[in-house]
Amino acid sequence: QPQTLIMDLSAVDFMDSSGLGLILGRRACDEEIGATLILEDPSEGAQKILALAGMERLITIRYGGTHEKR
Repeated sequence: QPQTLIMDLSAVDFMDSSGLGLILGRRACDEEIGATLILEDPSEGAQKILALAGMERLITIRYGGTHEKR
């Protein structure tokens, strides 16, 4: 089983509540198996919705190799 799942969001131009739901669902599945979810290099559009939703408190977001931890 994987220990880490990295979702590259660099090419995501638009994200709404459906995208947030997908990410949170993936996070729940990963927690069940003991894996860690990392969102990598979200585009400006994705960054806005992630920030509005407070996702940085729940999921590790990596910007250009740096980590913003929950």
